[in-house]
Amino acid sequence: MFDDDFSPPPSSMSGWSNLSPNLKSDLIFLLPFIFVDFFNYYSAGAALIISGPIMLLLYLGSGALCSFFALRQGRNTSELAALGAVTGAGLWLVSTIVNALVGVIVGTASLGATLLLGVPYLCLCAPINLIGGAIAGAIGAWLFSILINR
Repeated sequence: MFDDDFSPPPSSMSGWSNLSPNLKSDLIFLLPFIFVDFFNYYSAGAALIISGPIMLLLYLGSGALCSFFALRQGRNTSELAALGAVTGAGLWLVSTIVNALVGVIVGTASLGATLLLGVPYLCLCAPINLIGGAIAGAIGAWLFSILINR
């Protein structure tokens, strides 16, 4: 009745296991981070007192989760901080792209006013956010490595 050579179909998550730790972590944190960053960006930084600490926690958590995935893949603990930094930079990049696309759409509707207001942000604040996100991701990865080595 049943074939002896039957093997179960491959898991639908098998592609997930082939992804890099950075990409896995960024995909998990992507929507919450975009929401918080979007809130901060379109309040012209007025919401920074609320969104800043939340974004910091998301960067730290993303770096820590990246470390978790990297260790499960057999990566060396000396690589974790660098992987966390790349994860933080990846979150920043995706968020910046989303904000730029929304800015183009809203800027077109507002006859360019939003685009002009977004240029100072991209020139002044975005590089600082990139550096801060990479550092926070590296710190999150480093803290995770300390916690597991206890």
